[in-house]
Amino acid sequence: MNGNILRAIGFLAVLSILGGAGSAQADSWALRYVGYLGMVPLIETDLRADLARQSGRIDVFNANVSLATNANAAAWMPFQMQLESDGGRQGETLHPLWHRSVSTAGQYVQRVDLDYGAGGAVTVFADPPTRETRVALESGFETGTIDPVSAGIVLMDQAMARGGCSGQLPVFDGIRRYDLTVVGSDATPPPGRFTSGPAIAAAEVIACRLSIEYRSGFPTSASSSGYYPRELTIWFAPLLDSAVMVPIAVSARMALGELRLELVSAQPVASGG
Repeated sequence: MNGNILRAIGFLAVLSILGGAGSAQADSWALRYVGYLGMVPLIETDLRADLARQSGRIDVFNANVSLATNANAAAWMPFQMQLESDGGRQGETLHPLWHRSVSTAGQYVQRVDLDYGAGGAVTVFADPPTRETRVALESGFETGTIDPVSAGIVLMDQAMARGGCSGQLPVFDGIRRYDLTVVGSDATPPPGRFTSGPAIAAAEVIACRLSIEYRSGFPTSASSSGYYPRELTIWFAPLLDSAVMVPIAVSARMALGELRLELVSAQPVASGG
């Protein structure tokens, strides 16, 4: 197994766990996920989502994501990533205000800051500078995009409002540019390993299929090599005793087998916690 697999798992984790919405005026939830390759656990991911809602839709959001290889996987491929996005509603659509990310692979550390302006303008800061960022900016690929964390929040907001999944989203994380096409699915969710927190209302599960078109910043063989998924399925469900709907599982086929993320813990966070 090489670094491409691990980067792809991280990419999948960011795509799949972002989002979470509730019907209360304000909600804060701490969610934990475990990522598997086949039956082998590789990555642990934590999401803290702070949401303000109005008329049943997300109005303001702040989301923090932290993912890392677990103790066993870190021995041969240490990897960590931290992401944060902040944004809110502009008319009928949610837009990010800013996005920050720091990824660490071995001794290499990459920082990316994205700031969003009027008319789809995106200001990008990458430290160290990358060729992928330069190529994307020279091609104007950043204009009109949103970051991957905000993309997840947007999809959840659409799912909550429509009771299903649909839409197309142009996504840019400061290095990689891709398009997501989202449609509903009738796929059956995998058996869960939910271990703590409120129970899931299994009868209300919504399945979504995401098709991914790689535009820039990926290896030229990203789609054909099998190291990056062409599509994935995400299952969302509300937690009992709340109207909060969260991603509970994701599945994607890749070169070495099935990649899967599963929710293992969900806990409400007290105000100021």
